[in-house]
Amino acid sequence: EARSLNLSAPQLVKGSSINTWQDLALWSANPQNQSQLSQPEPRIPRTVTFYSFKGGVGRTTALIHVAWILAMRGRKVVAVDLDLEAPGLSTAFSLNPLPEFGIVDYFYERSYLPEGLETNVLITKIFGEVTIPNATGRLFIVPA
Repeated sequence: EARSLNLSAPQLVKGSSINTWQDLALWSANPQNQSQLSQPEPRIPRTVTFYSFKGGVGRTTALIHVAWILAMRGRKVVAVDLDLEAPGLSTAFSLNPLPEFGIVDYFYERSYLPEGLETNVLITKIFGEVTIPNATGRLFIVPA
């Protein structure tokens, strides 16, 4: 599989860790290097996008499942619904608190509000949290 993906042998040294899918593929293809891996250090948060030109392919469903799994594994997850034609991420969960506004309201006000006027849509008003029993992480949803 590593050859079919054109992956070269890992250049692992003491103190390296798995940070990407490619790192994992290289690590699993070379079991002789597994003992050299150390605990991963905190990293910059990652952004993952679920995107497709076609509707109805399961983007929202996939996002829901991945976000839930990550929260169950102790991650802090923020899922933002930018599907403006068919927003539905916030309806898949019971959010607490229920956001007063969405990401479109936030962006619109920041883009078109005349200077000098105070904003009504604060960042704190667009987030809702999903309560996941027994989760060690947290899942926040920002509706469209």
